[in-house]
Amino acid sequence: LQQKTDAIEMQIFVMVVVMVDLLSVFLFQFGNFVIAEDDEDCFERDLPPMFAITVTVMSVYAIEVSLRILAHGRRFFQSFWNVLDLVFVIFSLVPAFIKIFD
Repeated sequence: LQQKTDAIEMQIFVMVVVMVDLLSVFLFQFGNFVIAEDDEDCFERDLPPMFAITVTVMSVYAIEVSLRILAHGRRFFQSFWNVLDLVFVIFSLVPAFIKIFD
């Protein structure tokens, strides 16, 4: 599992997901994707397509970090970058869960 989570293909996949998320935010924020006139969220994440993209991206991040924790065990927490990834994922999931269950 460690070889698969550390593989370049996994890193490329995660970077592609990051780029898709960034592109979707950019397009929905600055593009001509006006679906609702009375949206409340400045990133238009209340819109169903944007919300679906956000949930998918956050799921990929959470699964990827979980797999790395399983693969590396306690050594995962010895790397500053791994811990930073984990903190970002946790702090990104909290607002998503609040939005889902609110």
